[in-house]
Amino acid sequence: MLNVGHDRTALASMASKVQEGLGRKGIGLIADRGYYKGTEILDAEKAGVQTYIPKPMTSGSKAEGRFRKADFVFDAKADEYRCPAGQILRRGSDIIDDGL
Repeated sequence: MLNVGHDRTALASMASKVQEGLGRKGIGLIADRGYYKGTEILDAEKAGVQTYIPKPMTSGSKAEGRFRKADFVFDAKADEYRCPAGQILRRGSDIIDDGL
């Protein structure tokens, strides 16, 4: 295989090689974010490989000083979100600064 500097185009072919090496179909494959590419995941799953790959963090919001969706914590009991800056957002209300 040609070394292209990333793994995004290698998932389906590697999954097929693993199935071939094991001599069976229907395997599960865990990979890192570098292998995440929709068409490759689809091709692997069409070939009978269940993939488990985390979606890459592609938002530039952190680099721009903004929070990402994952930075917010939902409190189901209080039905509210808390941002990393300590502000609270409740359904149907304005942001509440609780001084944290």
